[in-house]
Formats: sequence, structure tokens, C-alpha cells
Amino acid sequence: MNNIERYYDVLGINVGASEKDVKDAYRDSIKVWHPDRFANENERLKKKAEARTKEVNEAYAIILEHLKKSTKTGQGQSSSGGYNDESRVDMDALAYVNRGKGHYSKGNFDEAINDFTRAVERKPDYVEAYHFRGCAWRDKRRYDKAINDFTRAIELSSNYVDAYFNRGNLWRNKGDIDRAIADWTRAIEIDSGYIMAYMVRSLAWERKGDEDRAMADWKKAAQLGHEPAQRYLQKKGIRW
Repeated sequence: MNNIERYYDVLGINVGASEKDVKDAYRDSIKVWHPDRFANENERLKKKAEARTKEVNEAYAIILEHLKKSTKTGQGQSSSGGYNDESRVDMDALAYVNRGKGHYSKGNFDEAINDFTRAVERKPDYVEAYHFRGCAWRDKRRYDKAINDFTRAIELSSNYVDAYFNRGNLWRNKGDIDRAIADWTRAIEIDSGYIMAYMVRSLAWERKGDEDRAMADWKKAAQLGHEPAQRYLQKKGIRW
């Protein structure tokens, strides 16, 4: 099994799957393994969920890059058969990002940050590099730096749903619930099936004392198939 086959295997799909199938598989995997589902479980399960989520995120990002690259085969070549300077810059940036993802998946956050930084130095509009560097800063608990990177990713790609979700989580961690809710709401506007955005927003509404909005988010998560939300509502005798 080569590297790209391994990434497809992580998502449980075959090489050659469509971009839609890749995104569906990613969403299903995150639904199963997102660490928030294991918040009340033992430490072993939480660490397993965190590791699995990192692996799924890495596989998803690399497969998408692979698909984009596959659709551009033959583009960027000079008349002599080599690659022009612009293409070489893009390839160098991609190489740094892919290596950075590898460091990130192993928990080597400083090395990952260095590679993502090199990528944006080579390609200043590399959205994913900012997003993944933000994730690394987040995991180092450097929340302000992480917020800056997620914000830059959003500036470059206004519908980057994961950047909104992750930035919202950091606003929550910093105690700014209103900003957190605003970011999660934007994530839901972009992707109405983003289960975890409903879940974290429901908890934020509860924290603000808005039980009606909190319950609406619990119900929506349950309708989307989120089993913890379904169990929570069942215990309360609430239909969704």
C-alpha cells in the first residue's frame, strides 16, 4: 500500500473516489471520532479520539490536495518539459505543508509550525497552511496566534468552514462567548450539516441562559444523527 492509498484507507474509501465521497467519508469519520464525543470518557479513549481525529484530518487534507493535483496534470509545464517558477513555488509550498501535516499528526507542533511558516513564505495565499498552523498554535495553547492564523485563512477563503469552527472554539476558551457563537453560526450557515458546530453552540446558549436556542441546537444535532444528542434528548423525554 503506497502513501496515498493509506490516506484513502484511513477514511475507509477506495482510491479514485469522487470529491463528494471523500467529503462524506471525512464527515462520517469526524462524527465518530471527534474528541468532544469522548469528553466524559476515560483518558485512554480521549487520547485515542484525539489521535484518530488528527489522522483523519491529515488524510482528508492530503487527499484533497491529491485530487486537485490530479485535475491539473500537465499544467504549469514549460515548453522544455520542466516546471515554471510559479509552479515550482506551489510545489515547494505543498511539500512543506505535507511535511508539516506529518509533524502535526505526531504531535511535533514546533516542527509543524516551522514547515507551515515556510509554506506561507513561499505562497502567501496558501489558505490551508494558515489553517493548519493555527491548529498547531491552538494545540500549543497559543490561542492569540492561532486566532490570527484562522482569521487569515478566513480572509483568504470566506467560506472556510473549519476555520470558523476552530476560531469559535478559541473565542470560547478565552471567555468570549458572543464571538464564539458568531463563528459557529457562520460555520452552520456555510455547512448546515456541521454537527459539532450545533453541539458546541448549544452549550454556549445554555451558558448564556438561552434554553430555547440551546434546545433547538440539541434537536438539530439529533436530527443529523448525533447519537449523544439523541441519548440526551431521550433521557429528557424530548422528541426531535
